[in-house]
Amino acid sequence: MYKTCKKAQAKRRQKEILDIFISILKKRYLADLTVSELCNVAKIPRKVFYRYFDSQLDLIDLWCDTLFQELIENANINPYDRLTDVQFFKLFFSFWNKQKDIIKIIRKNQLSNQFFSRFTDQSIAYVSKHPFPSIPQKELLLRIHIILPGIISILYYWDNEDYKTSPNDLALMTHQIMTNPLIKK
Repeated sequence: MYKTCKKAQAKRRQKEILDIFISILKKRYLADLTVSELCNVAKIPRKVFYRYFDSQLDLIDLWCDTLFQELIENANINPYDRLTDVQFFKLFFSFWNKQKDIIKIIRKNQLSNQFFSRFTDQSIAYVSKHPFPSIPQKELLLRIHIILPGIISILYYWDNEDYKTSPNDLALMTHQIMTNPLIKK
């Protein structure tokens, strides 16, 4: 687990290491990257890296947590607002539309399971701290476990089609898929 930094300077250093890590992953595979190489590019001693992280996987966790926070902040989600599924999907796909390079890095490095698992954990933690009064907690948790894998799979489909569908259209299609029965009688 990465270290939670309290001081601004430590947070900045941790973010700098993360940014360098992401920039390297745009060009290279994670499997080919060592901590020593990362430290050389970041111009830091290995002991500085290990002050903040136990391994490169901690960088991925921090990256995912940072993205989740950005999604929540950009979406300006207030649990007391009655956000429809379509509105949520629009916010979700609009956010990821600006993060296309990140989706490519995740897929290229086969980090989908780690990201999905971390996003699920973050979603559960968020709704535990910020319950939505209009939705019972148990239902909300079930929604996370049912809907999140589906919309993440749709993100990868969207990436495969090179983002030809707009975030709004994708949100409407996602809502229609999730609300219409698979088999009609």
